[in-house]
Amino acid sequence: MSESDRLVHELVPTGVPYMKPCEWLTLIGRDVENLPDQRYAAWAKRGYLEVLSNRAPRVDAVRATIRTIDGTMLRSRYYRLAIPWYCAGDLFISVVSVRRELSISPRRNAEAISARTLARS
Repeated sequence: MSESDRLVHELVPTGVPYMKPCEWLTLIGRDVENLPDQRYAAWAKRGYLEVLSNRAPRVDAVRATIRTIDGTMLRSRYYRLAIPWYCAGDLFISVVSVRRELSISPRRNAEAISARTLARS
């Protein structure tokens, strides 16, 4: 990482289900902010920058709700290990996540459930 706050995908987690592998691969070389869920991307970037600033590994227990490209909401709980490291004078961060899926529910199903709940009230 240079002196800027720019974080770029060098590798991507093609096994994470909130994007298809081909969608993940389009992010290589692009900024972290290019994730489909902007709120999640901003939150992730803040955490990565803190790890880089502190120059120390960090483990986070995370609960996240992530909006996919097609509008599906993925609720997930995972542990994230972030490790800063140097190579040829540049600072990098590697991230490993161990995920436990809570639920995947299409937005329209959630809206239908909300409508039924309101109708019963």
